[in-house]
Amino acid sequence: MLRYNFLYMSILMLLFNSCSVSDEQNSYESNHNDSDNNDTECLQWLSAADINRQNGSYQDCVDSYNISLDIGCGNKYPQQIFQWMGRAYIQLDKIDSANWAVNKGLRLLPEDLQLLNVAAFVSRKKDDIEDELYYLDKKLQLEEEIESIILSTSSESLSEEIMDLQKSLGMPKELCDGYWSSDLENYISIFRNGRESTFKSLSEYYERQEYYEDQIDILDQWQDYSPDNSSIFKEKKTAFINLGKNPIDIDKERWNKEPSNIRYGIDYLKKLKEEMLSEEIVNVCLALLDFDNNNINVLEFLGSAYLDLYEQDKALQVYNRLFNLNPQESNYLIEMSKIYSDTGDYDSSIEFANKAVEFNTAESYNNRAQRYKDLVDSCVGEELSMSDKAVYEMAWEDLKVAINLGFRRAIKDAEFLKKNYITQNNDWFMNVKEGRKSFKPTDPCYEMIERKIQKRSTK
Repeated sequence: MLRYNFLYMSILMLLFNSCSVSDEQNSYESNHNDSDNNDTECLQWLSAADINRQNGSYQDCVDSYNISLDIGCGNKYPQQIFQWMGRAYIQLDKIDSANWAVNKGLRLLPEDLQLLNVAAFVSRKKDDIEDELYYLDKKLQLEEEIESIILSTSSESLSEEIMDLQKSLGMPKELCDGYWSSDLENYISIFRNGRESTFKSLSEYYERQEYYEDQIDILDQWQDYSPDNSSIFKEKKTAFINLGKNPIDIDKERWNKEPSNIRYGIDYLKKLKEEMLSEEIVNVCLALLDFDNNNINVLEFLGSAYLDLYEQDKALQVYNRLFNLNPQESNYLIEMSKIYSDTGDYDSSIEFANKAVEFNTAESYNNRAQRYKDLVDSCVGEELSMSDKAVYEMAWEDLKVAINLGFRRAIKDAEFLKKNYITQNNDWFMNVKEGRKSFKPTDPCYEMIERKIQKRSTK
């Protein structure tokens, strides 16, 4: 896919000099001068080469490129010639000629990502593993530098900064205008696809050479860059197996070598979580907290592990600590309300559920609905009282809000409560004074609830 993206780009660039090519570059063609007189002729031969390449006429393609070099076009149009000339020679299975073309291009454009990509491929064809690794490593390093420029630049950046980004991406001179545009975003997208390709090529290189630890390192970097790419995990697992080790052992050994490295520790915790090894998670978390006492990620692992071990008091302390560190996170209040409910402290459970609802999230409303249901389950007698039904109705109302906020999983729960447990006209007639339109639970078991329900119009 990357090849065809750049095929499209090359057609555009036939009309322009690249903004990333220096005007002071010396031509290796010492017997010819690039001048305005032969510029039209250069473009004609480059266009002919491009058409032949697209039609699969690779010998005619390289013949056209060679003529363009003979008339002095190489110094003016290196991006449009050398990588595509190399690719055409590869199609003709003329690897030595491809190597010649790529090396000529790299003399003029030593940091051209596409030339480096083709050079790595040619080196692999030649079984030159040292050069293959050299080109891939250099490409990776350059991509890291470009990525840092991308991350530090936005549509709000200065014109000079945007132009630096455009140049680093190798955009045509005409498009290097210092303005954020759809063209720039397209080049960023193509660049990032190319970076994924570099990671994949390096992983495959290390696997072929059976350098599995190096492969795991590059896969770790790739996963940091593209965390949603599920194929990376499969490749890592294969690499671990090839080493004859349990995947957990790799992360454990790496963290044990640097116990103060929080990132390594968290990587190990993730593996332990997958294997549900809660006791070891606690041990690792406590060790990491010695180096970073308020690390939120580590504390979240610790709180979850305590819950899995049914150590609610310790879990409660952790989530309370987390909320103090990050009082804008409602999920910590939700967890505390669940813990209090599980331990039978319904006053505190409803209190923290109410606090969570102040954040107006779907999860917080669904949580309070579940806590109301827990409360009714602990209070109900042989038959449902008006107070029981009123609390169920509060739960139903909260579920409706959660659904409106996007929590679609609550639909069946809400429908079940409406059908079976909320108040009906007969309940109001039998239990509420005539004329009153609201009701607050009166059973002592619900004294922590200040909320009221309103009489609904029902048929």
